[in-house]
Amino acid sequence: MVSFSVFIICFSLFRTLGFTPKFACYNQNCMGAPNVPNNVNNVYIKQKRAKFRSKRVIFAIMERLYTDRTSEDSKHLVLDDFDQLLDAIFIFNKEYGDFEIPVKFEVPDSPVWPAHLHGLRLGKRLEKLFTTSEFFDDHPEKVKEIEKIGLKPSIDSLVDDFGLVLRALKVYKSIYGNLRVPAKFVCPATKSWPQIVHNVQLGARVAAIRSSGRFVRDKPERKQILDDLGFEWRLRDPILRLTSDEELFEQIYQGLVKYKELRGNINVPEVFIIPEDDSWPPDLHGFPLGTHMVAIRQRDKLVYGNDERTERLRAIGFEWKESAKAAASNKRFDEVYRSLLVYKEIYGDLYVPQSFIVPNDPRWPEDTWGLRLGGRVNTMRSTGALVMNYPERR
Repeated sequence: MVSFSVFIICFSLFRTLGFTPKFACYNQNCMGAPNVPNNVNNVYIKQKRAKFRSKRVIFAIMERLYTDRTSEDSKHLVLDDFDQLLDAIFIFNKEYGDFEIPVKFEVPDSPVWPAHLHGLRLGKRLEKLFTTSEFFDDHPEKVKEIEKIGLKPSIDSLVDDFGLVLRALKVYKSIYGNLRVPAKFVCPATKSWPQIVHNVQLGARVAAIRSSGRFVRDKPERKQILDDLGFEWRLRDPILRLTSDEELFEQIYQGLVKYKELRGNINVPEVFIIPEDDSWPPDLHGFPLGTHMVAIRQRDKLVYGNDERTERLRAIGFEWKESAKAAASNKRFDEVYRSLLVYKEIYGDLYVPQSFIVPNDPRWPEDTWGLRLGGRVNTMRSTGALVMNYPERR
């Protein structure tokens, strides 16, 4: 009897961890079941088969008991972590100043939160409680504890992704005067923005709303909320996109001019965000100037290829520092360009065969000897390598 109890305990542990015992197979040819013809008259084989069948029966019984037990347990509401939920709700209010807890909120691993709460999926746990009638019917004292903290125990009290986006959009409009959110815009971690939306990728979410109807599909009331806020649904139109780019460039340019005025240079650190003080224009507060400067130095399309914007930046002292990647690209292009000049001088055209390799010939620059010129030219024609985004090379 003791050994059978041990078997039951081990079986439950295996099932909990996701393992299946070796005999958990209903095919007599697997997991050691003898694979011999039924007409073989072998006592040993028959004994092994009988033992294997008995294990199958035990497994079937235990599986049924285990399934019934877990199904029964799943009907009960788990409240073992209720005290932790109360602690998390209290700290959330203290940290963020309200009880607007996002459904997907997970307690971060930060010193503000006790270690035993790190990783707690507070939003999902509260969603489970607030949508289960048993919680309200069988645990009224716990409902009152939540109310005593200040949170209304209702699913409407939680903020879904749309609520988070809406909150960020309202702040964006108050700062920039419109809702033409750049696709790469991330809500900065500054005082102008509610802490709960810090680092939210607002640009990507707004783009998803416009392109696929995310958050608003089949929900006309949400669409109406965005309409009332002034949301522009057709920002994908080239004219509107151009306007948005122009406004973004102007913000960058004005930020640089002010930065130079205050600090005497435009060596903007990558992490620099325009502070909220009187020395900066209010409409630039919280603007991630450093991030945009990195993008521009990496030949961002906002500036590159636009002579007028390029000259404006140069006029205030902006310099494009060549990265290692850009230097390598320039070197490869220079090799190809000088080789093509010699090729045309020798052959009279630029119809370079794909198999052509620069020979070790004094007529060719020595540093190009062995260059697979035909392959490079073919790649340039087919993919735009070395010339794409470089109009001056073309």
